[in-house]
Amino acid sequence: MKKIYSTFIFISLSLITFAQKQGEELNSYISTASEKELVKENTNQSMSGFYHNADKVVNKLLEINKTSANYNYRKGHTYLMLSKNPKEVISYLSKALSNVKKNYDVYSTKNVAPVDVYYYLGLSYQNMEKLDSAEYYFNLFSDKSSKKSVLYRYSNLRLTQIKNARQKINNPNKEIEVINLGPIVNTSNPEYSSVTSTDGKTIYFTSRRTWGGDTSIAFISPEEGLYPEDIYMSHKVNNSWTKPERLKSNTPQYNEAIITIDANQKIIYTYTDSTGRGDIYYTDLKNSNAPYAQNIIDFQGVNNKKSWETSIYFTKDGKKMFFSSDRKGGYGGRDIYFSNQNDDGTWTEPQNMGPGINTAFDEESPYLSNDDKYFFYSSNNEQSLGGFDIFYATKANNGAYSNGKPLDYPLNSTSDDVFYTSTSNNYKGYLTSSRSDSYGDKDIYEIDLNYIGLDKVRFASVAFTTLDDVPMPETVKTRFLCEECAEKSKDVYPDDMGVVLNSLEPCKTYILEYLIGSEEKVMKRDTITTDCNLGKQEIRKEYTIDVPNKKIVGEPDEDAVKPAEAISEYKKPFGYNKNTVDQTNVEYKEMVKTVRTLLKDEKAQVVFEIYSSASTVPTKTYETNENLSQLRANNAMKALIKEFGDDDKTFSRIKIEIKEAGVNGPVYENDAKDIGKYAPFQYVQIKAFKK
Repeated sequence: MKKIYSTFIFISLSLITFAQKQGEELNSYISTASEKELVKENTNQSMSGFYHNADKVVNKLLEINKTSANYNYRKGHTYLMLSKNPKEVISYLSKALSNVKKNYDVYSTKNVAPVDVYYYLGLSYQNMEKLDSAEYYFNLFSDKSSKKSVLYRYSNLRLTQIKNARQKINNPNKEIEVINLGPIVNTSNPEYSSVTSTDGKTIYFTSRRTWGGDTSIAFISPEEGLYPEDIYMSHKVNNSWTKPERLKSNTPQYNEAIITIDANQKIIYTYTDSTGRGDIYYTDLKNSNAPYAQNIIDFQGVNNKKSWETSIYFTKDGKKMFFSSDRKGGYGGRDIYFSNQNDDGTWTEPQNMGPGINTAFDEESPYLSNDDKYFFYSSNNEQSLGGFDIFYATKANNGAYSNGKPLDYPLNSTSDDVFYTSTSNNYKGYLTSSRSDSYGDKDIYEIDLNYIGLDKVRFASVAFTTLDDVPMPETVKTRFLCEECAEKSKDVYPDDMGVVLNSLEPCKTYILEYLIGSEEKVMKRDTITTDCNLGKQEIRKEYTIDVPNKKIVGEPDEDAVKPAEAISEYKKPFGYNKNTVDQTNVEYKEMVKTVRTLLKDEKAQVVFEIYSSASTVPTKTYETNENLSQLRANNAMKALIKEFGDDDKTFSRIKIEIKEAGVNGPVYENDAKDIGKYAPFQYVQIKAFKK
C-alpha cells in the first residue's frame, strides 16, 4: 500500500520522474561512478521515491566521506523514509548538524546539510515521544527555514501536536491498554491494515514478509526495499493467535493489501497503485484458490483518474460506503467521502463528509462501529498528538455526525496511528502503529473496548451449523422484529462461518425468526429482552439446521399441529387505538393462575399463542392499522414476560409466540362512529397450551 503516513518527500523541488537504474545496473554504476555522479544519482532516486536504491548510493558516498554533513543528512533522511528505527535516523542526522546552511544545492558534493535536517530530527524525536527535543528542533527549523518551504506549515502543525501530546500524556486514560499482538503475527517487516471476522476469531492483515527461499526476493521494491504486500490470516485459539497463513490468492510479484471485508465476508477490498495513481479494487474471497483477480471498483465516482483513493468501508447492510480521496473540491489533502446505494443498485454521487470530519490536512481509513453509533477515522490534523491519530464522531438520531475528536492517550501516540477496526461485538479494537515495543516499523495492536460507551453495547449472536456439513443455503437468515425500536424489522444473513451478529437496543423485547427458503419458512422463533442497565450484554443462540427438511434439529417444527385445546385463554377487546392489556382483569388473572398451577410440575411446559387484530378504520396515531395490530400483540407479549420473567427457571419452560397480527373486518366506509360494526375486529387474544 502506498505510504499514507505523515512523512515527506525528499526536498520536493521537482515533479519529474526519472528513469532510474535498477538492480545489477545500479550496483555496477555505483562501483564506477564519480562522487559527483553518485550525488546526482542519489538525488534522482530519492526524488522518484526509490529510497532503497538511494540508500545503496548514499552508502557509497559515506565510504568516500563518512563525516560529511551532506551525506549523513542524506543517509538519515533515507532511513526516515524507509521507516527505520528513529534512533538510527537520529544518529545520522545529528552528524549533519556540524554544517547546516539555508542555501542547499541538492546536486552539490559540498560538506553542507540543509535546514530541513532540523525538521526531520524533530520528527524522529516526536516519533520516540521525546517531546522536549522534538519541540527544540521544530522551533529551530521554523526560525531558520524559509516560510516558503513545503515543510514550514508542517513544522508549525507538529509544534501544536506536541502541546496536545504533553497534555494527554500527563493525563492518560488509565482504562486503555494497547497490546502488541506479538511475534507470531508481527515480524521485523511491516504488518498493518487488520480486519477481523464477525466473531473476532480470525484476523486478516497485510504483511511484507518473505515467502521463504527466493520465491519473492526478486520482487523487492526499489522504493522501500521491502517484499511485496500479501494478505495473511490468523485464528485465535485458546486466546492465542495461530501462525499466519498467506491467502492462496496472493502472488509473489504483485502487491495485495487488504482494506476491508464486506459484511458477509464474501468480498475482500484492496488498494493498489499499479495504475500510477491509487485505486480501490476487490476480489472474491469465496474462492481463495483462484488466481488473484483485481477488479476495479466501478461504483459511481469512487475511483477518479486524477486523484488518489486509498481506503473504503461499507456499512453492514451494504447500502452506504465511505472512502478517502484527494480529489479536487475537498478541504485539503485527503478527505473522506460517502455515497448511498439507490433502490436500483446504483450509487449516488460521492459527497464530502464536511468540515466536522475533514480538515486542511489528511483524513484516512474510515470505519463504522457495529452498532452504527461511532464513526472512526484517522487524521493528522491540529488535534493529533503526532502524525495520524484515531478520531471518532458520534451519530445523532437524524443520521448526522458530530465533529470528530481524537481518542485518548495511550490509544493514540506521538507516532502514526491508523487503520482502526473492531470486532463486530465491539469487545476488541485493532490499530496499526509503530511504538517502542514494535517488532518492525509497523505492527498491529489490540485494545479492549472499555471507553466512549462501546462497552455498553448489546447484541445477539446466532451461530448456525448444518447437519452432516451440508452447505449453508443462501436463503437462511434471522429476522429481528421489535415494534418499539427505531428499526422495527431487520434481516441479517450469516457470514461464511454461519454466525449472525446484530446490535440491539437496551430495554427492548425482540422476536427472532429463523427463516429458510424462498418462501421464508419459519424454522423457530425466540423472544429475547435486553437489559436496561448492564454494560455489555451478549445474547447467544446456537442451532443446527436440517437443510433438506428445512427445520432446526431438536426443535419442533413451527408449522406442526398445535394441541387440540387450550388449557386457558383470555381475550381483550379494544377501543380505537387502545392497545394495552389489563393485567388486573379477572379473566386475565385466571389464565395466569391456571398456567402457574400447571408449571408447579417442573417438567411441564407451556406455549402462549397471541392473536391480535385491528379494524379497517384508519389510524393517524400509528400510521397504519398493521402497526397498531402489531403493537397490541407486542404489548400482550410484554405483559406475559412481566408476569413470568422474574423467575428464570420457570420462564425457561414458557414459549411465547405471536401467531397473527392482522387487520380484519369490513371495508371502511367513512363511518368510524359505527362502533358496533368495527369493534369485533379490535382485540388481542392469548391462548395457553400445554406442550
